[in-house]
Amino acid sequence: MFSLRLRPNIPARVLRGHPWVFVGELRTPVPPEADGQAAVLCDARGRPLGVGLCSKRSAIAWRRFSTKAAAFDRSFVDGALGAALAHREAAG
Repeated sequence: MFSLRLRPNIPARVLRGHPWVFVGELRTPVPPEADGQAAVLCDARGRPLGVGLCSKRSAIAWRRFSTKAAAFDRSFVDGALGAALAHREAAG
């Protein structure tokens, strides 16, 4: 899995769990081979903040799908959809 790192002194919203990161907030651009792939986002000191999908074609370079280590695979998607459906059913 790829790894991306934030620049020092980035906006606090990212460190508080905001679900996406802009290109200019990354230390280096998304590498071409990471486009569309899952990547761990780390703060400027290297501490992981979550896992998300990379985009080289958008101003939003990384979109979080989990705060924990996870692969973006069928099992993850099935579990997320199942949890969303259960939540809707419980809400009435």
